[in-house]
Amino acid sequence: MYYRFLSMLLIALLLSGCQWATQQGQSFYHNDTSCCDNLPVLANNDAALNDWVAFGRAVQHEDQAWRNDKLQQVDMYGNESRLAQALLLAWGPENQWRKASELYETGISLAPPKLEPLFRYWMAELERRRELLGRLSQSEQQRRQLSASNAQHAAQLEKMTEKLDALTDIEKNINLRQP
Repeated sequence: MYYRFLSMLLIALLLSGCQWATQQGQSFYHNDTSCCDNLPVLANNDAALNDWVAFGRAVQHEDQAWRNDKLQQVDMYGNESRLAQALLLAWGPENQWRKASELYETGISLAPPKLEPLFRYWMAELERRRELLGRLSQSEQQRRQLSASNAQHAAQLEKMTEKLDALTDIEKNINLRQP
């Protein structure tokens, strides 16, 4: 009886701890997008680095509608905008990833030295995702080819089984005719 009480108490504590951890996780991962009302600036200081990291987290965790809204705020000709647009496109649909990669390629050289490693990291991460998507596409194509080949072999096997059954019937008939 004592052990049952302790186990119930332990379960209750674990469940309340899980609920607390979930609430903490939500507040940790949910971005306060007010930090990202304006696009970050390209400056060679810690504040700019913090602003870009916050903006990057917001871009990653917010939905596509939020990213589209931010894309409309982007001045297509400014250096900050080029890198912000690259970041926004990099976390959008796959059909935008190539454009994001091109924007990173042309924009990174314009970034201050303090921000350049961050943009290089984001570009490398995007290229890894593009590579994985390419591998996935290639493996899916191979899977379709193997599936078609298996279907073809199955049809051939079925024909051979029918022929073998016919030969077996012939053999039975021959054996029945012999005295």
